[in-house]
This record gives sequence, C-alpha cells and structure tokens, in this order.
Amino acid sequence: MPPRFNTHGWKHSEWSEFESRGVIIRPSAFGSNEVADLHSICSGFDLIASDMAGSSVDGVFRNTLGLSQRFAELVCDERLLGPAYDFYGEQTSLHGFDVLVRQPDRVRRSAWHFDGPRRLPYSSFSPSIPLVLKIGVWLTDVETAKAGAYQFLPGSHRRAPTEIYNLEQDEQGQTDLLVRAGDVTIHHSDLWHRPTSSGDGTPRYSLFITYAPSWIAPRETFAEVDLMGNDRLATLLRCYPDPTARIKPPAQEAPLHPDADLDLLRGDALGSAPLPYWIDHDS
Repeated sequence: MPPRFNTHGWKHSEWSEFESRGVIIRPSAFGSNEVADLHSICSGFDLIASDMAGSSVDGVFRNTLGLSQRFAELVCDERLLGPAYDFYGEQTSLHGFDVLVRQPDRVRRSAWHFDGPRRLPYSSFSPSIPLVLKIGVWLTDVETAKAGAYQFLPGSHRRAPTEIYNLEQDEQGQTDLLVRAGDVTIHHSDLWHRPTSSGDGTPRYSLFITYAPSWIAPRETFAEVDLMGNDRLATLLRCYPDPTARIKPPAQEAPLHPDADLDLLRGDALGSAPLPYWIDHDS
C-alpha cells in the first residue's frame, strides 16, 4: 500500500461526509498566530496593483503564489497536501492558488457554478474521487449568512444540474458554509456553489489551494515562483522545460512523501473503486 500522511490524510467518517455533501470542515486546523500572519499578508499589500496578481473577478486573485514566501510554504504544508496526496500519490501537483478578498457589498456575480473539470468526459477517468481537489483556509470568521458565506448545494457534485449554470436564483436545499478563522475546508471540484456578499461591513479573507494529478493541465504556470531550494515545492509546481515530464517525471525528482518508493509509485493510477482502498474503515 502506498504511504499516506496519516495525521492529515482522510478518515472514513470524513470520506462519508465528503461523498454525501461534497465538502467537509476541519475545525481549527490553523492556530491564531498562523491566521494572523496570513491575514496580515493578504490585507497588507495591494493585490490589484501587483503585476503578478492578474485580474480579479469579484475579489478572486489568481497568480498570487509568488507574492509571498509564506504562500509557497503553505502549499507544501501537510495539513493541505495530505488529503490531496491520499488521492493522487506521487502524481500530486499544484493546480492553482487563489487569494479571496470579499469586500462588503461588492460581489457582483453570484451565479451557481462549479470549479472542476466537466463530468463529461472526465468522470470516466475517476468515477469516485475528484480530479481536482480544492482546499480553503479561512482567515475571517463567517458565522452567519450575512458575513458573506460560501453557499453550496449539498450532494450536487454527484449530479449534473446544468439548468442552473450561471443562474442566480435561490435553489432548494442551498446551504451556507459557516466557518471560523483557522478552519480548513475540503471541496469536491464538481460541487455547485456561489459567493455571497459580506453585508456586515467586514472584509472576508480566505485562501484556496487547488491540487490535481500531474497529467491534468494546471491553471497557472508558476514560472515566476521562487522555489527557495524547496524540493517538495519544485515537485508540486512541476515547472519542467519539457511538458512531457508532467507524465514522465525526471528520475532526479524528489518524492512528495518522505517514505515514497518512486519506482513503485510513479505508475500509480487513480482508483476506480466506490471507496478508495486506502481509507481505514475503523477510523
């Protein structure tokens, strides 16, 4: 059996909830000092003016990984990497990194949508686990719907309600994801959701880190990110001169897991069992 990040990997009870709802919450995964540090970074520089920040759609800033060394360290953190590694093993790569700054009453687009690869044809490659895993780190309390809650439709990742795509009306069963600063949320990429405006006068800060298997084309290039001599970061970003290396990693590539046997693991494919084999049924 391939190695796992046992402390931060999946538990059976979490998988059951994830399968049912499409999202789970890990409370207080980050301590108050860590939250304050990340919050300060997000609020302390002008993302809009930064050349690296790119365009923003309602406060979602992409191409931001290179703006802070702390961001680069974060994507290697086993609290975030662990769940993705349990899915993708040594194929795990970084797909995207977003800084979300929801200013009060400034969300212009609140349409229902999903973030991952379309179920047709991609679900044929992986009927049981998502081909993209999105992980949120919350830096602001969102304890009421008026605080700018992320709204989602529980279970919608297992059906295709395309008739609501890009529509803004309320839907039966819609649920507000209520979190505290320091919580981590793990999202199925096919989950239908939408942003809401923060109406309590407080900006809402969060980070969303997206992982995928290396053979899924990344959303960002990460070419300008300083690798800082970090072998795990280099492996996650996979900024190879030859794109073929994304499916045939170079022999000198450092493993993501310290106990990984690359000769055994590089060929691992995504499982197709209804329940991934690595989950401990007694946990």
